[in-house]
Amino acid sequence: MRRSKLIPVLAAAFLVSVLWANCPHPQTEHARGLDAKEIDFVLEVLLGLENSIHRYPVTRWTKSASVTVHAGGPSFRNDVEDVISEINQTLAGTNMSLHLIQGEADIIIEGRPLGMLWKTKDIYKCEAWGADFGFVCPTLDKSSGAMLKAVIGVAENLPGKRTRSVILEELVQALGPQNDVPHYPDSLFFESDEHPLNWEKTLSPRDQQLLRFLYLHLKPGDNEARVREMIETHWKSVPASPSGPTYD
Repeated sequence: MRRSKLIPVLAAAFLVSVLWANCPHPQTEHARGLDAKEIDFVLEVLLGLENSIHRYPVTRWTKSASVTVHAGGPSFRNDVEDVISEINQTLAGTNMSLHLIQGEADIIIEGRPLGMLWKTKDIYKCEAWGADFGFVCPTLDKSSGAMLKAVIGVAENLPGKRTRSVILEELVQALGPQNDVPHYPDSLFFESDEHPLNWEKTLSPRDQQLLRFLYLHLKPGDNEARVREMIETHWKSVPASPSGPTYD
């Protein structure tokens, strides 16, 4: 039986219509009051690994994680405790929190003198090139994208609040969002060749909103289309803190 030439044409038209209907359009995002720069910030931080131009699915923990400090002096340990407290305050009301324990843990943190982080890299077989002040070495479930383990190395006894700043940056990256982007100078994830390096980074309200959005509305393995859908549906309604107003 001869196949009608019209069938492939109709099938192609149907496919295009389906793809168009499910494609995120700028008009839809703007209609919802979403800023294009903010959308890029969320997508790039959550879907790009640091030092890579490629997009990856969402990675995050599926349970609360334990943290242990294997090396580092008293002031370093105090900084770790302080950072964990700050992160837990941000994530209150989600299914994620960090718990500092002794012994084996999901996340291992080591503080070493500047120039000695190679020891931590060697012990745990971490590949972190050029990471003189700090690095995170995550282990993922390759099938789901879930975080399983992480090793963090930080140079201790840096001037001022620099050590705490690096601990915060690496521990937040161990939660899943690992890409530095040149969008908002007050962000923990900000990095730009046109600006000097910020040695005293903190979590901005937008960063806090990002972490809460990640653990309230996304799952490991979510792709860009799914993240865009969740941005359109939930981003504006996610407060920067459990009791705070929506950050806009």
